[in-house]
Amino acid sequence: MDLSGIFQNNIVIVYFFMCLGLFMHDKMRECQKIAILYLVSFVACILRIIPIVQMTVAVIVIQFIYSEYLSEDSMKTKIITKVRYKILDYIFQFFINYATWMFVIALVLCSNRIGNKAGKYKYILLMMAAVLIFLLIQYIVSKKFEIKSVDKIYNYFEKYPINFMPSSIQEEKFTILSNMEDKSFFERKNTYNIFSLEFLKYKLEQSLGKKAKKKDQIILLKSYIKKSKNIRGYSTIEMQLLRTIALESGYTCVIRRKIFEFFYSKIIFSSLKQYYRAHQVVNWWDFKKYIIWLYYQCVPINVNGKQYDSIKSFINIKSVENWPLEKCL
Repeated sequence: MDLSGIFQNNIVIVYFFMCLGLFMHDKMRECQKIAILYLVSFVACILRIIPIVQMTVAVIVIQFIYSEYLSEDSMKTKIITKVRYKILDYIFQFFINYATWMFVIALVLCSNRIGNKAGKYKYILLMMAAVLIFLLIQYIVSKKFEIKSVDKIYNYFEKYPINFMPSSIQEEKFTILSNMEDKSFFERKNTYNIFSLEFLKYKLEQSLGKKAKKKDQIILLKSYIKKSKNIRGYSTIEMQLLRTIALESGYTCVIRRKIFEFFYSKIIFSSLKQYYRAHQVVNWWDFKKYIIWLYYQCVPINVNGKQYDSIKSFINIKSVENWPLEKCL
């Protein structure tokens, strides 16, 4: 088989490997690589070098391979190993981080089918597509909302390793926080945000009891979803911890921040627990308690108008096991 003939007759394959080569360039930032990918791909579509559908698929595949398998973020590829979490991660990249949906709209605007229907207004659509690409590049290069790499996030877990968590901590010191912030915390064995069956089941049982009829549970669930304040303002302990250790900037970008918390509270904590278990790290079986222990070390609090770096700095005793129980109340 003459492989050279395949590459000569299929510009998409050549383009695919050329872009992957660009992404392996280690002196460019990720946002610069994505910006060049969008710009070159858009020009290739305008000049009709590559069909729009094939280009769209190529860009999505290139982004997915790069972000999930070839990323410079080494801990990301080590910790996030399950395919479903990689897909969830890329969905977030598609809509929020890379904003690939804007690129797809720009390609649709300059397609032959839309252009033929637009007639004499075809060039206006091309200008609109070009403006959209410019805004897209501006968005990804000058981000208002930015999350840290998994490498940086993992540094917090390394600073307070799970195998260093004292076994002598009183049980009440774990339940105090969950009783104040999130009573569902220990009821949710394998989930980490409010959009989960475990959380909804907990809410239903709290309101109707464990033996409530299915019809009553459905009515209550509909009522709960309609009350947007229950979802809009609620954050689990895991979501609060995650935004503290993972946000680089953009805390005030509430919608994007909430979407990030919903996606990555599941991705990060589930993947990290699996990573600890696979490496047989001591205390992996107490992962829920570890989250609270880490929360005490990292999450800032405000007491009577005074800001503290963490609950630990407020109590002013280094080791959680030595905290007086009455001071925790």
